[in-house]
Amino acid sequence: MMRRLLFGFILAVMAVSAVAQMLWQPSAESDALFAAGVDLYNKGKYREAVPLFAKSDSLDKAQIDPSSNRRDYSSMWLASCYYKMGDTATAAGINAYYQVTPVDRRLTVKSDSLSQIGMEYANQGDYAKAIEYLTQCAELEKSVLGKNHFYYGKILNLIAVNNYYLGDYNSAFLFGKDALNIVEKVLGKEHLDYAASLNNLASYNSALGDYAEAIWLGTEALRIYEKALGKEHPYYATSLNNLARYNSSLGNYAEA
Repeated sequence: MMRRLLFGFILAVMAVSAVAQMLWQPSAESDALFAAGVDLYNKGKYREAVPLFAKSDSLDKAQIDPSSNRRDYSSMWLASCYYKMGDTATAAGINAYYQVTPVDRRLTVKSDSLSQIGMEYANQGDYAKAIEYLTQCAELEKSVLGKNHFYYGKILNLIAVNNYYLGDYNSAFLFGKDALNIVEKVLGKEHLDYAASLNNLASYNSALGDYAEAIWLGTEALRIYEKALGKEHPYYATSLNNLARYNSSLGNYAEA
């Protein structure tokens, strides 16, 4: 799912179920609950909004295919309610992006549709077509949400990944760098998504032959993973393996 992809490790995993074409939209009941919750949230009535978003999220999780872009909006609003009330622990348990300003899903129907189609093309290996639709999505999200919004950054990341698969490493690097800058602004340099974005950018630099920069980026990503997840986590191991590959390509066999 696009919204939950959150800068897939090293290179984003792109898989879309065909069922999502039929089951990717929230129900009318969920939409009504969501709208009422947003109204309360915008009035600062977070506690009153909680049961509405909780019910909407429950319906979405039960009714919408896991690959759908639309499945996690209510959980982000629910988590944000708890965050606004000062209960960070509960917020973090509901949605990893509780601190990100939630988006009214009524504003992103078209862009979500474009991203869904783009991901389907990517899953089929048609990366050029995927980029076409993801670029349209990016333009819409930039106009609606702004150039520094987290969602816009995620679309840029996906465009970067598809350019990488297409063999256009320069474009992958440029889009990946822009995505990294947005993640840094929104989530900070210690977030796991920032580490994943660093790893993606390291891959693009390596493909361009800039192994020294790839090593620097990969080392910083490794530091974040070690701090947040420990040395036994698969993300740490994969990041370490990629870092060894960059060092080997540069001739630093002692570090490989």
